[in-house]
Amino acid sequence: MAKPIAAMNHIGLSVGDIDKAIDFYKEVFGWYHIAGPFPIKRDGGPSSQYCDTLYAHEGHEWTGFRIAHMVGSNGVGVELLEFEGGYDPEDEFEFKKHGLFHFSVTVPDVDEFMTVLKENGGEEYCAYSRRKINDENTIVTVYGKDPFGNIFEVHSHSYEYMNKM
Repeated sequence: MAKPIAAMNHIGLSVGDIDKAIDFYKEVFGWYHIAGPFPIKRDGGPSSQYCDTLYAHEGHEWTGFRIAHMVGSNGVGVELLEFEGGYDPEDEFEFKKHGLFHFSVTVPDVDEFMTVLKENGGEEYCAYSRRKINDENTIVTVYGKDPFGNIFEVHSHSYEYMNKM
């Protein structure tokens, strides 16, 4: 039996203000807003029952959230979720926690992207890395942070290209 090949479908990002997040990701990342925000309440209905399987197991509680859907230029979706009650961890960059701790994008001009990011309330999270490959190519990488505490990596070249070097 052949092994299945999984394609990236979407990522989910928790944000503190979904309306601001939609505007931020449209302006900075160029993502398309395709649906929402829609409210989901813990009211016993079909959506609530489904969400209970994820959010209410092992003693966790939830009351409701708003959800919106965006998509990048390559068709990968982004689900934005704004949970009632918010989230304020002591260490917002929990990189040692198992699971997803950042996402990454490729942009044509990293410096220009970071300028637009900062103009829209984001920030540079760490120093740039510039790795010269040859006379024509330098791979540029930097981490950024959105206004909601989500960490992401920004690259000048595709993942395949960077990892062939």
